[in-house]
Amino acid sequence: MTRRILLVTALFACIQTAVPADSLIATIPIKLQHNRFLLAGTVNEKGPYSFLLDSACTIPTIHPTLVDELKLEASGRVRINGIAGVERAPTFRDVTLQFGEAAYKPRRVASIQSEREHSRRRDGVVGSGFFETFVVEFRPSEKVLHVYRPADYEYSGKGKVVSLRMRQEIPVVEAAVVMEDGSILAGDFEVDTGCDSGVCFGEAFVKKKQSR
Repeated sequence: MTRRILLVTALFACIQTAVPADSLIATIPIKLQHNRFLLAGTVNEKGPYSFLLDSACTIPTIHPTLVDELKLEASGRVRINGIAGVERAPTFRDVTLQFGEAAYKPRRVASIQSEREHSRRRDGVVGSGFFETFVVEFRPSEKVLHVYRPADYEYSGKGKVVSLRMRQEIPVVEAAVVMEDGSILAGDFEVDTGCDSGVCFGEAFVKKKQSR
């Protein structure tokens, strides 16, 4: 059965909503860096550290030098598909990420060892599991995220609720691009808060549309 999540976003404007006060877990300050969201949090009550919020990342990651500092307990390995290719990465258990009053306890986190070769611009990445755990409302004009409990959250704003499906743990929405000549190109689009561009087309999508 296809899993569905509700992702409430206001990426370019503040959307006012009215929800039960006890549904709100935390208001988390954010920084915008190249159109991407950075938030500060602790790892096992130590920190704060900086995390990129990336809805297309299927497993949280922590920089290998921070893993060393925190002496995290290894639990196995996982294959990570990234821009540079495929990499086998060690995983770690018993990790709690705390953002304000919101405690996020993923089943495991990974550490990409090739990141040792680069400067530590941030301490980790929080992925799609965060959006499956909470209802997340972006308020970039106020530079905050609102995090709600899904069980008693009820959206009552003026925005449109769009259903998403999870494909390999990445949220996907059906959408279409209207070309200048009026033609419509429909497809499945990943919702990727870690992408610094407005829209990116996959190679297979472009080739398929060019062949028509």
